[in-house]
Amino acid sequence: MEAIIKDTLEKLQSIHEKAAILAAQETVPGPLKNEFKIKTEQYESMFADLEMMKSLAEKPETINNVLEQEMNVLKTRIKWELDIVKRMRG
Repeated sequence: MEAIIKDTLEKLQSIHEKAAILAAQETVPGPLKNEFKIKTEQYESMFADLEMMKSLAEKPETINNVLEQEMNVLKTRIKWELDIVKRMRG
């Protein structure tokens, strides 16, 4: 599962880099730029919290649950980033 998460993180990073470049353009409306910034920070915070929970977990089942939650956060963020890219492009 951790290998899948690593691959998904790499995919997310690629998408995020493109989205960040797009969000920095002057043609993107301010509210979309703000949404991008705020949501990105929220997703990063959620993932960091899950990483901390994983490091503190002792039971394998707890670790697996946290890994599943991490995967869900990553999938949701990828979906959101692809959507906001479409909206920023108009």
